[in-house]
Amino acid sequence: MTLQGFSVNLAILRSAAAKWGELAEDLTAARTRLRSAEEASADLGEKAGPAAQKYFATWLKETTSQIRASSGHDRQLRRMANEYWRLDEDAARDLAPMVAWADRNAIVLKNGLPVDSTTDAPGPDRPGVQR
Repeated sequence: MTLQGFSVNLAILRSAAAKWGELAEDLTAARTRLRSAEEASADLGEKAGPAAQKYFATWLKETTSQIRASSGHDRQLRRMANEYWRLDEDAARDLAPMVAWADRNAIVLKNGLPVDSTTDAPGPDRPGVQR
């Protein structure tokens, strides 16, 4: 028998969100350094000063844009993970009254498929998440 459907790995979503968040933090630090350098560029004189100002303005604008994008990805991935988790919890709660009593506390294995809790209990050789 082949089961069809989808499985969302919340750990991967949360890990990706954290990486985007870290990138936003790194870019924010880079923007701070760019602003400091931009302030110092005022002392470069009439010829180099305007070119440096243009350079810094361009990179500050791009860095700010990338900070917004990476922060947005972080927020959206976190929101998505929370929504999938909530949907799964709601579905499990709604489904419980319709299945056999023994199946109401099914174990969800790594592949995301529910198994009979009476024969496939988690243990050291069978990791699972108790539902």
